[in-house]
Amino acid sequence: FNYKLGLIDKNLTKEDFNFIYISKPQNTGGYTLNLEKIIKKKDKHQIYFRENKPSQGSANIMAITATYCFLKINNLDKVRVIVK
Repeated sequence: FNYKLGLIDKNLTKEDFNFIYISKPQNTGGYTLNLEKIIKKKDKHQIYFRENKPSQGSANIMAITATYCFLKINNLDKVRVIVK
């Protein structure tokens, strides 16, 4: 795991995050992950992400890819993550 983290960022350690989102694999590049909004409902926060497809007709690498996000969330048990 530490080796894989080093491939993403040599300065990234397991202490830097407590939540990882990894999308399902795609057969081309060009996919992005955007943070849409964070909403507080009662005692929980809801974090909304949107996965975006590449523009139709755009030139993208032909390789297996996946979007990902590393987050450090205080009180992770009080958070709900939603990906559209």
